[in-house]
Amino acid sequence: MEPAIDLEEFSYLKEDMGSSLPSFLELFLQRLPTYLSSCHTYHKEKKWPELNREAHSLKGSSRYIGAMILGLYCQELEQLAGDEVVDEQQIAQTLIKLDAEARRVVQALEPLKD
Repeated sequence: MEPAIDLEEFSYLKEDMGSSLPSFLELFLQRLPTYLSSCHTYHKEKKWPELNREAHSLKGSSRYIGAMILGLYCQELEQLAGDEVVDEQQIAQTLIKLDAEARRVVQALEPLKD
């Protein structure tokens, strides 16, 4: 299995952000539960455009910090929520994968944020 954080991508981020990296990562970690909760709420309420937008936002943030698999699941969710005929079962399965990967990302980021 691929690592939760692509360390090569992360090294570029570290180089670009310098001393502001820890606060950026802390903000990502603080906002991640809200993103996930919103995705679940929009799925439950069948608000597909909102789910599409939320997944898109999380995709960009995830990829930026090197969480490429999390970004991939966000992309999958974004596409599913944007389909003309929405497959709710597939969205539910993707949300399960998204949650599991988010936990891996949190564990991987904790030692990197200092």
